[in-house]
Amino acid sequence: MNLKIGGCAWVGCLEAQALAGFDIMLKDYQGAYCGRNPVGVNGWYGRGQIYALANAGLSVFGFKLISASAAVLLDGGIPNPSWFRGTLAAQVKLLFVKPRISFSIQAGDACEI
Repeated sequence: MNLKIGGCAWVGCLEAQALAGFDIMLKDYQGAYCGRNPVGVNGWYGRGQIYALANAGLSVFGFKLISASAAVLLDGGIPNPSWFRGTLAAQVKLLFVKPRISFSIQAGDACEI
């Protein structure tokens, strides 16, 4: 999914964009185990990723005053075991200052099948 909007009024312009999507694979792992537990539901287990991105900016007289962006990417599997890991990042640019942040997130325990 991709959404883009923007417009200008008087002396300023605003632009914004968002993008999101996912990829999922279902596979029959009949008879596979993670430790002592059977994998999935009746052997069916899903692996995939989810991603999203958003950014926006404001310009005045053609000069970019402020812009911001954020993105997240998660990789995981469900069910039994259910887990995910990923990264979240964001950036803001205000005139000539450009702080950034990025960190990893994780929940559950992955199992190599």
